[in-house]
Amino acid sequence: MNTANRNRVTYLTGLIAVFLALLLPTAAGAATLITPTNGDTVSSLPKFTFDFDSSKWAEFRVELSKFPETLNSGEDAGSFVNAAYSDVWDWSNYGPLDEIGQWRNPSYPINAGRYYWHYWIREDINNPTAPWSPVMVLYIEDDPVKLDGWYIRAYRLKKKTRKCKSRVLLRGKYSYSDNDNENTKPVRWALRIRAGGRTLRKSKGTNKFSLNEFKVKMCTRRTKLTAKLSLTDEGGNTAHSQKRKIRVKRLRAK
Repeated sequence: MNTANRNRVTYLTGLIAVFLALLLPTAAGAATLITPTNGDTVSSLPKFTFDFDSSKWAEFRVELSKFPETLNSGEDAGSFVNAAYSDVWDWSNYGPLDEIGQWRNPSYPINAGRYYWHYWIREDINNPTAPWSPVMVLYIEDDPVKLDGWYIRAYRLKKKTRKCKSRVLLRGKYSYSDNDNENTKPVRWALRIRAGGRTLRKSKGTNKFSLNEFKVKMCTRRTKLTAKLSLTDEGGNTAHSQKRKIRVKRLRAK
């Protein structure tokens, strides 16, 4: 074969390769997971990032579980036997090329700890199924405890003792948010009472039996007090309330 014929064959072969590349689908356009990766630590409101062609329809599903076992059969085969969290979302011809999928209820953080997780991506709207990815592991961060609200009341007691002729009972309750609900150690509370520019009483305790209540007795003739409450979780994170003025109410028979 002379040089002219070889050049002609090479040219035609190149044209055929370009033509086939335009006709045949390539893996480059397939949706892929970007983050998180196996073993990552993520926030309690995790985001799952996928790279895909937003001009095409795509559907995503993510499952988290405390246990790695999956279903062997049935219409949900491949799903976790005991899924702790599951979400499905889809895009239809909108958005930038790189999309971020987030839990649909971001006001409900995921409890801290280790989870097994997997996902599937469905890009064929006519195919109701999609293969699950291999099971991976991720860790949800322990969020700092948050004091949502509290109240306190002060009552002067009728019963006197040798050491105190003016006893006061402080009672209150608090509400808090913490995504580390598997701790064996409960959240600790600390109460500080001040009046006249000095601290009269410091007390602390734990929220036994999840009652989130506190009861403190002190000795003072003051009728106006200032209280401040603090909560500390097992991770050492502390939430402080604003100072609250309270008035000692009428005597009670205790």
